[in-house]
Amino acid sequence: IDPYFSGYFVGAFDGDNGTSVEEAYISHVGLIPGGTIRFGRMLSGFGYINEIHTHAWDFVDAPLALQAFFGGQLKDDGLQARWVAPTALLIEVGVEVGLGDQFPGTDREKNGANLVMLFGHVGGDVGFSNSYRFGATVYRSKATQREYEDLDEFGTPVIDAFTGDTDMWGLD
Repeated sequence: IDPYFSGYFVGAFDGDNGTSVEEAYISHVGLIPGGTIRFGRMLSGFGYINEIHTHAWDFVDAPLALQAFFGGQLKDDGLQARWVAPTALLIEVGVEVGLGDQFPGTDREKNGANLVMLFGHVGGDVGFSNSYRFGATVYRSKATQREYEDLDEFGTPVIDAFTGDTDMWGLD
């Protein structure tokens, strides 16, 4: 867009000739040295692989944690701020604030953020062609009457609902 702002868009076609927006955000760099601010719909910075689109993975299935807790991938509409320290060692910290209306959160029909996440990464190079990265993430969202299918003690399908906080801690 200009030297400080850039836009990014990824759309998808499904098998029923429908379309969806996977990512659509504006990024700003240069406000703070080493900092990046994004706003719009984006894949979250939770863990190592969540920010990579599934079609770019070297495998078919999402890791079990992403399948169980986020339905495959966590994406949200909101704001993300990251900062990379000006050192030889990779040191990155970030925060995300978003609507949190996707699983495991719900649309609470209220204004304001429903998802807050903090993450940090440390890494570096090993030789000429290898690198490493360690990370930690703290995620929090709220759900109001999030429905899910379950079986009762007799094996009969029932619809249950959850209202409360979802707190997750991750290491990668």
